[in-house]
Amino acid sequence: MSYLTPMEQVGTRLLRVHDMIYRRTNGWIGHRIPGAPPSLLLHTTGAKTGKARTTSLTYARDGDTYLIVA
Repeated sequence: MSYLTPMEQVGTRLLRVHDMIYRRTNGWIGHRIPGAPPSLLLHTTGAKTGKARTTSLTYARDGDTYLIVA
């Protein structure tokens, strides 16, 4: 059972599609979406598993620094 409104469901699906495209193109497509903050790809390795992982995160500039939303 979903507690999201139909608009929230559409937004969630669009974000998932964006994330998939952004990852599969290794950041070539999807860095910027009109009307949305830019994204970055964070590549990490699991400490216990050693498994490589990639996560897309949103970021913004604040003067000379960057704010990353995780």
